Amino acid sequence: MKKAAAMILLMAMTILLASCSQGADNKTGSKTKTVDDVLQQQTATTVEATTSASTVKNNNTNKKQADVDLTELSSTMVYSEVYNMVSKPDDYIGKTVRMNGAMAMSKGNNQVYYACIIKDATACCSQGIEFVLKDGSYPAEGTDITVFGTFNTYKEGEYTYCQLKNAVIEA
Repeated sequence: MKKAAAMILLMAMTILLASCSQGADNKTGSKTKTVDDVLQQQTATTVEATTSASTVKNNNTNKKQADVDLTELSSTMVYSEVYNMVSKPDDYIGKTVRMNGAMAMSKGNNQVYYACIIKDATACCSQGIEFVLKDGSYPAEGTDITVFGTFNTYKEGEYTYCQLKNAVIEA
């Protein structure tokens, strides 16, 4: 009896999952979406929601409005948005970004790099973005911070890196 109930439940879940995975038709007649399609759809929704939430929040405080406010997003959406920022940086150049996380420091190429590290809900997939403060007064490593700055990229050798320039740490 338990096996029959388990089989019925498994079949019902399979049918539900199959029907949920069908998307709009494309030229080949396939009804599936790629990961990029889903991320683009979520990003568009996120940017709209972030802008609205940021406007409401910033109307009530003295904080500057951010084009991309990662502090207003769930951990899943933050992960997706930061992934997009790193994989398609040209879409974000010149936009203002607000993010919060842990202050991190790394040394290399005779230089010190500072980043804001964001952990996801399970703390398994940390991501971060480098930042350069206007005043050069960096907090201690591990400090929880909220950083606001302008998204930019730069090259070192053959690699392109993302950073927030002219950044400030908000209280």
